[in-house]
Amino acid sequence: MPSTHEHHHFNSTCVHAGYGDKECAENAHALAPPIYATSTFTFDSAADMRDTFSGKKEGYIYTRISNPTSSVAEARLAALDGTEAACVFASGIGSICATCYTFLKAGDHMIASSAIYGCTYAYMSHILPKFGVEVDFVDTTDMAAMEAAMKENTKIVFFEAVANPVCRLTDVRAVSDMVHAKNKDCLVVVDNTFTTSYVHRPMEHGADLVVYSLTKGMIGSGTALAGAVVGPASLLGPIRFEGLKDCTGAVCDARVSHALINGLKTLHVRIQRHGENCEKVVAHVAKKVGKGVDVLYCPSHPTSPYYEVSKKMLDGYCLVMAFELTGGFDAAEKFMDALKFCKRAVSLGDAETLVCAPAVSTHATYSPEARAKYGIAEGLVRISVGLEHADDIIADLEQAFVAAGVQ
Repeated sequence: MPSTHEHHHFNSTCVHAGYGDKECAENAHALAPPIYATSTFTFDSAADMRDTFSGKKEGYIYTRISNPTSSVAEARLAALDGTEAACVFASGIGSICATCYTFLKAGDHMIASSAIYGCTYAYMSHILPKFGVEVDFVDTTDMAAMEAAMKENTKIVFFEAVANPVCRLTDVRAVSDMVHAKNKDCLVVVDNTFTTSYVHRPMEHGADLVVYSLTKGMIGSGTALAGAVVGPASLLGPIRFEGLKDCTGAVCDARVSHALINGLKTLHVRIQRHGENCEKVVAHVAKKVGKGVDVLYCPSHPTSPYYEVSKKMLDGYCLVMAFELTGGFDAAEKFMDALKFCKRAVSLGDAETLVCAPAVSTHATYSPEARAKYGIAEGLVRISVGLEHADDIIADLEQAFVAAGVQ
């Protein structure tokens, strides 16, 4: 199986992990890992087939379980998060579902953050309860509330490191230490999509598993859907064979894994530029607070209530920031419609700057009451800051602010 290049710097790991000299020699010395576009694999003999299926011998059987192209991507993902193993999926939601189906059963309890992606919320609030799993949504930045929510049968605590859409930053170390002290069998699962492993590595702060929508910053081109779970091999084995093979079947196509490998090669360059641009955009929007902008959401900005935690957890700015307009959705609609350069779209981590109003897009699955309860205002605007020149992004946002009546 692929090597991990565990002792190289992060930037080099982005380029080389999972495809070293051994793997290169095994693939006609091709510089780039090939795409294994096959559904199944052959065996040298009946004994070879028997030993591979029994696990006595390592090898490939069927792409729903594993594929050589995906194995390179998985080794690279694991190395970037400083852990042992990874499993790629067809989407981020696929990775979350597989994790939950692997470790939860009827009668179990789960804690999920009250600030999460709308489709994740829909799955955990509407689907898991159908299977007899009790889910409580809690503010994961409130340690007293978190401790009070823990039960003897709590099996998973799930949250986004930087929460979608209001950029709430949970102290991964504090939550992980509390959870493991109260229940050593409970898994802390962190969605790290908003930051990528370049900015934050949750397992360094005590998390058990990390999930990604690779569609976003990890691939970076906006051309493919994929997800992943990374963590220790002891947990990834059950996820692969139960959550992926036998349950969801949410297999990442080898061609998408190849796109992921190519995306990861430039991860360190792209995310650094995203962060630099985000910092400049945030500084500009901060000047609007009290002049038509009610709240700025960015954990790395000094005005954020999560600023001190961000200095411990994050290596710079992440991909996304948000703000709340005083004029509600009417102002948000005027702002969105006035954009000429930035794109009106959901998703994040693409080269293009993407702007959305979460109340009517990414979090439309929340009821109006739930959005109000969890702080997703009608006037909230979320921006995934792209790779264009920061001055061009800011110029477009500025004329949109004027159109929305913001000084």
